[in-house]
Amino acid sequence: MGIELNNLSVDELQELSKRLARELKAKEIQKEKDSHKKEREERREVMKKVRELMSVHKLTVDELQVSRAKRAAKGEGRKSASKSPPKYRNPADHTQTWTGKGRKPGWLLSALERGDSLDTMVIPS
Repeated sequence: MGIELNNLSVDELQELSKRLARELKAKEIQKEKDSHKKEREERREVMKKVRELMSVHKLTVDELQVSRAKRAAKGEGRKSASKSPPKYRNPADHTQTWTGKGRKPGWLLSALERGDSLDTMVIPS
């Protein structure tokens, strides 16, 4: 399918552009729907496997939740990560700090957009 764009008028090109935009939007929507459908199918499969395992081992949902609660009560739950000391401080508000891990806080992003350097916000050790 070869469309000779040079032979089309401005009006024809604008109409083609609108049609392309509509078709692209429709394809994106369909792609998203397909993705959600695949995710739902995968979840159904996982739930089916979990039910089968629970049946084989004669487990109930309550037993699973109680086991988790018992472990938490005994202190056997997930270990909390040790907190890292902050590495950066907002020069405008010293109460705002960042460890350098995870998402950058809003105050830092704003400062970087203004052209400030990350080096100017380092907390001396």
